[in-house]
Amino acid sequence: MISALSFSSSRSMALYKSMLQSCIYPDKQTFLSLLKSSKCLSEGKQIHGHAIVMGFLSYAYLQNSLIKMYSENRRMDLAHQVFQLIPEQDVVSWNAMISGYAKMRHSLEALELFREMVVSGLEPDEFTTVWTWKDWFIGFYPMLDEMRMRARMETSWSEVEAN
Repeated sequence: MISALSFSSSRSMALYKSMLQSCIYPDKQTFLSLLKSSKCLSEGKQIHGHAIVMGFLSYAYLQNSLIKMYSENRRMDLAHQVFQLIPEQDVVSWNAMISGYAKMRHSLEALELFREMVVSGLEPDEFTTVWTWKDWFIGFYPMLDEMRMRARMETSWSEVEAN
């Protein structure tokens, strides 16, 4: 039922609270659906806390969804904490972290994580090589543009000082 309401954060959270009040306990899928519908960091943190209390944090899909949720809310510190708690990070976990850093234009962190992933023995998949690098380039290009602009400004200023 919550999965069907995942388009509406308020409705799915209301149904979740109603479930708990009726002593109907959630399963793994409930938490995945709640995370999918959550629109803000405070809701995501609340869902994360409930997942810990209910004992579902060891579920790989949930861990990866938490990483994605924290990344989308620009909290890579929290995403990294979840990532570190995963006993055996899979390609999906690494991709979620790399993509999160890349989307936030933290290109060096994204590259470092990619290097760590390869060193750990995991093979990059299509997502890693296509979408993550697209996100990385989108984040890296404005940085190059800014560097070019600074170089032009310094050159222009040097010309003004010389005259």
